[in-house]
Amino acid sequence: DIPPKKRSKLPVYLPPKIAAEYRKAMEEFERWLKEILLTRMSMAQADQAARRALAAEALVKVGYLRRIVGRGKVNAAVDWAARAVRLGEPVVIFAEHSRVIQQMMKQMRKQRLRYVSILGDTSKKQRQLNIEAFQAGEVPIFIGSKAASTGITLTRARHLCFVERFWTSAEEEQAEDRIRRIGQKYPTRVWFLHATGTIDDRIYYIIERKRSMIREAIGIE
Repeated sequence: DIPPKKRSKLPVYLPPKIAAEYRKAMEEFERWLKEILLTRMSMAQADQAARRALAAEALVKVGYLRRIVGRGKVNAAVDWAARAVRLGEPVVIFAEHSRVIQQMMKQMRKQRLRYVSILGDTSKKQRQLNIEAFQAGEVPIFIGSKAASTGITLTRARHLCFVERFWTSAEEEQAEDRIRRIGQKYPTRVWFLHATGTIDDRIYYIIERKRSMIREAIGIE
């Protein structure tokens, strides 16, 4: 009896500065990584940390590229939320990396957008208070990391946005079901902010392929 769900990609463009950083990380990863490490440690420590990271370069590179793209989508995420709030729509937003989430919350405070959040370090008491505040209509925006992707109900919203993709379709569907569960009266819409021409393309392909394989094997969503 739960109303249907629809998923949509929402194309976004990285700001010029972030796009330039992304290109440098793609084309000159070792050099870029050392420059980043030098901002928080000595030359010797940076060299050592870079050597360790480059031992598993492909995996490490993907992680850094995901974080760069995530930061580049913050403006789009805040604009999306602001438009929804102006239209009277409460929304749920998920992201993975703490720096992306912190930047998003900072921008929302600047724009005087009211929100609550559940992150990995949110206490059990505060977690429940934040859920209740959102469900009661006291705030229009809920921001969550993976820590908020299970065991909670956010059915006041019918729109959910992923600023960053999770690594598996199962993880994403768990998060999606925070708004699509018993008590939801309306069709729900899940949005994926997608930066074309970046690592987002590869991640999208991997996750949708996994989702298709599961659908074929099990025969359900």
